[in-house]
Amino acid sequence: MRPIKFRAKDLNTWKWVYGDLHVLCDKPHIHTEVTSFPFAGQRAFVEKDTIGQFTGLRDKNGREIYEGDIVRKTETTYRMTDLGVVRYSNEEAKFVLHVTDKYGEYNFSFVKDFQSQDGHATVPCHNEYEVIGNVYDDKELIYNYKKTTKQ
Repeated sequence: MRPIKFRAKDLNTWKWVYGDLHVLCDKPHIHTEVTSFPFAGQRAFVEKDTIGQFTGLRDKNGREIYEGDIVRKTETTYRMTDLGVVRYSNEEAKFVLHVTDKYGEYNFSFVKDFQSQDGHATVPCHNEYEVIGNVYDDKELIYNYKKTTKQ
């Protein structure tokens, strides 16, 4: 089972904080230190637009992959596109790599489905991906990429 944790930008320092997400009077905050007593320990009020959940996967370098990360697909066997943003797809009920290029918009899965002799199986393929930034700190990566691929 994957750990359920979040990251977001601290409203005071504008640095990333990681931990358990809570909402108090419509103000989201992340507990960065978990204690046995509820709501004790360190907490940071965060910018709600930067909240992203941990996907449970790590990239080829061992870095955790979160919603909002900009990811490069290092194994590009059948598509020209190699860059996208990690999102949660409600339609597919899973985290996906959302890509926009000259062919349109579509989602890549972080797992490969295949039919084995004993039935259907999935294999994680996150070792084909590398986190190179995120949409909050590195907006120019996605903007420049979309600009060059939409020709």
